Amino acid sequence: MLRYLIVSSFISFLVFLLSCDDSPADSTVTIAQVTVINGYGSGQYNVGDTVHVWAEHLADNVAFDTWEGANFLEHPTEWHSTFIMPAHNITVTARVKTISSVSLVHEEIEGVKNKKNVYYHFPQDHKGLVYLLHGAGGDAKKLISDFEWIQLIKDLVSEKYAVIVTESEETSLNKDLNGDGIH
Repeated sequence: MLRYLIVSSFISFLVFLLSCDDSPADSTVTIAQVTVINGYGSGQYNVGDTVHVWAEHLADNVAFDTWEGANFLEHPTEWHSTFIMPAHNITVTARVKTISSVSLVHEEIEGVKNKKNVYYHFPQDHKGLVYLLHGAGGDAKKLISDFEWIQLIKDLVSEKYAVIVTESEETSLNKDLNGDGIH
């Protein structure tokens, strides 16, 4: 009888050990949900995917501030950021701050040989000036219409920087001056 109790106890102990699982309870999760409030990127993602989140387009007097509930984001203070999808659901909220309204003034300024489009905004008591320049084939009007550049302009103005966007010589003349095939 003692032998039976020893064998029975040993088998019970083995069953107990084999049934213990040190892995997290959600280790079988392969898809999890992302909910983005005041932004974009909501959906279901595979665990391990790189997920992009963006703050929504905001009024002229509002700028993105930070992501709430997002200590795992690569850039929690950027309006567009990424993270690696964990094995649990995620909710992030884009927080905003009110700024002075950003409306760019347009003027045509006489250059050496032609007029150039210039857009600018000078906040009251600005602490510096930033020139935003575009690459070949671009123009100032397209730059100030692009969502990413608009966000940058709002960020600069909210930090009390003046902003100037000018036209390139090639764009103003509609001529390829350096022979690279782009103007």
